[in-house]
Amino acid sequence: MMLSISSNLGFPCISSLGEAHLLYINKYRNGQITAGEVKDFVSDMMCENWEWQKQIGIDHIPSGDMSIYGQVMDMVFAISAIPDRFKGMSFDSDLEAMTFMLYGDEDKPAMNREDKYGTGCFEVTPELSAEDRFELKENNNILSSFKLAKSRGILTRPSIIGPVSFTLDAMLEDDDPLVVLPSVLYGYTTLLKALERAGAKWVQINEPAFITHQDEQTRDAMKSAYATLSEATELNLFVYSFFGSLGDNLKTYMSLPVRAVHLDLVNAMDDFNCAFDHDQGKIFSLGLLDVTGKREESLSDLLKLAERAARLVGLKRVMISPNGPFCSGAKNILPNVVTLTRGLNEGRDAINRELQAGGR
Repeated sequence: MMLSISSNLGFPCISSLGEAHLLYINKYRNGQITAGEVKDFVSDMMCENWEWQKQIGIDHIPSGDMSIYGQVMDMVFAISAIPDRFKGMSFDSDLEAMTFMLYGDEDKPAMNREDKYGTGCFEVTPELSAEDRFELKENNNILSSFKLAKSRGILTRPSIIGPVSFTLDAMLEDDDPLVVLPSVLYGYTTLLKALERAGAKWVQINEPAFITHQDEQTRDAMKSAYATLSEATELNLFVYSFFGSLGDNLKTYMSLPVRAVHLDLVNAMDDFNCAFDHDQGKIFSLGLLDVTGKREESLSDLLKLAERAARLVGLKRVMISPNGPFCSGAKNILPNVVTLTRGLNEGRDAINRELQAGGR
């Protein structure tokens, strides 16, 4: 019998982890350490987190989450969406190029950067044009982190910024981002195919655009975009919508031709019933545990909600998750994800001691 899945949506990008990590990056900027040393530092951190998640029993372990400068910058490089003013420049490494693009100089202004998704990671703003050709850069951080984990015996679920959010949040030469989206999708399909060839089975696609009000034309473009991605690959696509309610995007979200979708049940419990009313056979990722630590509910109450979902769609279509990527200091939540998944699969008696202990 197929059982429910325990899932982590990701750890923060390196630059949001605190002063010690920023100090390390600043040492590179100041020439005190090399790009190779930074790469080794980040690789060691990623491997440590992957091994820990495997040890405690997380089934779906993300890769590509602990990026140095954020997932948007990684995607800019992965699909060759480099702003024109930086093209043709020579750099010794991608890290050197990324760092220059983030800080710029008098002749070449830096890319805009902000915490647009509320994760504490300051993401760059892509700069796109309908004239751009978005082609896969074979040696990119998304692929390399997946391959590194695989070399350690861990098959991860690569986590990437979604094509709709990547395009809608961009600075555009054209007024309509939907004109640029088909070109962006070409770059994304080549990346997904490369991940599939490398051995990936799942990909997590992060789309905060779904928690922002969109007009009907944009919602139609969202659905069309995912039809394009689904037709291009055999990968299991999992769409994560970020913190908050799906609102009037919910029906579109539930109709996407993907394998799994996420619901933030900490901040948007109303989405629960509405989503199941529009069920089309997907796996439901239930964001039960608050990564901010601001809300604490008993494991027993959270298990009741998971049990309700399992009664509606069956164990094999339930995924137990935090409600979002981790905030600083929230690492203790993942063991509770594993506990809830075990309670759902094996019954309450299997986790009686944890339930007796109460909340987190």
